[in-house]
Amino acid sequence: MQEKINIKRRKRRIIILSCYFLALLAFFLLCCEIILRIKGFKPYKPVELLVKIEPGGKLFCPDSDIGYTHLGGKFKVTLKDGYTFELTHTTNGLRATHPINETTTRKKSIWIMGCSFTHGWSLNDDQTYPWLIQKELTNYVVLNFGVNGYGTVQSLFQFRKFLKQLPKPSVVVVTYAYFHDERNTFLRSWRKAIVPYNKLGLISPPYARFDKNGNLVFYQNPAQYTEFPFQRVSALMHFIEQKYDDYEDIKIKSHSVSKAVIETFANECKTNGIDFVLASITRGKINADVIEFCKSKGIKTVDISVSLSEPANRNLPYDDHPSALAHKQYADKLINYLKSEVLKD
Repeated sequence: MQEKINIKRRKRRIIILSCYFLALLAFFLLCCEIILRIKGFKPYKPVELLVKIEPGGKLFCPDSDIGYTHLGGKFKVTLKDGYTFELTHTTNGLRATHPINETTTRKKSIWIMGCSFTHGWSLNDDQTYPWLIQKELTNYVVLNFGVNGYGTVQSLFQFRKFLKQLPKPSVVVVTYAYFHDERNTFLRSWRKAIVPYNKLGLISPPYARFDKNGNLVFYQNPAQYTEFPFQRVSALMHFIEQKYDDYEDIKIKSHSVSKAVIETFANECKTNGIDFVLASITRGKINADVIEFCKSKGIKTVDISVSLSEPANRNLPYDDHPSALAHKQYADKLINYLKSEVLKD
C-alpha cells in the first residue's frame, strides 16, 4: 500500500516539476520575444511586390539553359509610389545598349554580365552604364547581359549559351557584388528574397555547391522558400531562422564557391581566346577579397564601385538601386580601364 502511495507521490512530483520547467521555459521564451522586439526584431512579413509591368504584367520567361531570362520587348515599369521608367529588351532578352532601330557593321563585341545593377533596374535605357559605354566605344558592339536576380553562376551559364549563338566577343566583363555569394549557392536567405519575383515570371536559377571532394557541382531548382514554424507571429522564431540562414552560408562556403566560379569563368574565356575582366561593382571586405583572389590568379580585375551610402548614388526615394549618377561613374571607370589595359584599338 505504502509503495503505491510513494509511486503516486513520485508521479505527482514529476508532473509538478515538468509544469514548473515548462513554465520557466515559457517565461524565458517570452522574455526573449520581448527583448528582440525592443531591439527592433520583428516577425517575418512576406514581401509584397508592388510593381506594375506594361504590357503583360510579366518580365521573365523560363529558359532551359539558364533558368530564366528577360522577356523581349519594350516595357513600362511603375513602382509602388508611382515612379515609372522604361526598358527595352532585344529578342534574346538582353537590354538595349543603343536605339533599337540602329544597325551596325562592327564585328568586335564586349559582353557585360551581371545582375540588376548592370541591367539598370529603375533607370531608362539610355541611363544605364552599358549604354553609356556603347556611346563611347564606337568600334565595338556592347551587349548588356545584366538580368535581375543573377549572380556569377547565372552569368557563366549565359556565357556558355550565347557563345554558341553569337559571334565570339573580344572581351567579357563580369561584374561582382558581395551579395552574389548567396545567389551563387541559392541559399535560403536568397530564396526568401527572390520568391516574390515569381509574380513577374517563374524563376528557376542554376547555382553551384562544393561536393564532398571539394569539386564544383552545378544544380538548378525553382525558387521556393519554406518558412520556419510560427515565424510570421514570433520575432524569436524569425530570429532563429535568420541565424540558421547565417549558419547555412558558413557551412556551404558561399564566398569560396563564388571565387571558384569566377576562376572557372576566367579559364573558359582563356580557352576561347577571350579577354576576361572581373569588375567589382560594390565595396567592402568581401569584394576586396575577390579582387585580391583575382590578382593572385592572374585574372584581370578593376574596381568600378561607387559609395552607395551617398544618397545621390541611389535612385532614392523611389528605389534602392544605383542611380543614373552612379551608372555614369561605373561607365567612366570601366571605359578608362578597358582603354588603358584591355582594348587593342
